[in-house]
Amino acid sequence: MLFRLFYYLKWRISFSKRAKESKIRKKIKFKQIRDNNQQNFDICLLGDSLIEYWTTKTISDRKCFNAGVGDATTEDVLEQLNNDLLNGTFKIIILILGTNDVKYKYTLQQSVENLLRIFAVLYKKYPDSKIIYFQIPPVNGRWDRTNFKIEELNTTILSKLPSYITTFKLEILKNLKGKLDNRYTYDGLHFNQQAYKLIEKKLISIL
Repeated sequence: MLFRLFYYLKWRISFSKRAKESKIRKKIKFKQIRDNNQQNFDICLLGDSLIEYWTTKTISDRKCFNAGVGDATTEDVLEQLNNDLLNGTFKIIILILGTNDVKYKYTLQQSVENLLRIFAVLYKKYPDSKIIYFQIPPVNGRWDRTNFKIEELNTTILSKLPSYITTFKLEILKNLKGKLDNRYTYDGLHFNQQAYKLIEKKLISIL
């Protein structure tokens, strides 16, 4: 019992330290995005590390602006959008967001309300643009979040989606057990380049 308690406390201290470091990094990254030239881009990629690590410059010959920030939560992105994070004239906005809410133990209600507010802010600013929301992908072998919570959030937000939001499911990246397939990830959470290529290929049909 004492052995387990020791490692739990050690993990909590490490987690808290990483969370503080992440907060500083996110603040810097959001400022960089706001300060960057966002003009002359057709697509805005918005969200967390699943977006930030998406290195593509174009999708279907449309130029992409990457506004992804690793470890970002729905609360982070909502706050930044309300502070004019985006200023480009984007025709398409692709959003991947929510997995870090599960990591940081947001309640289901908090995440859903934040996502609905994010959709509303984007629609108000870009009423003529196509807004595509990726359902949160499953994980594989992660200790910091569970597929049960991810699926619960996916199911709930899907039932409340406004009509102006297009959903994009990531079934192609799942294995037979419903987890993120090892062929498409290097750590059970983040996509590898093969996964991104597969996503881009499927995206073309709805752009």
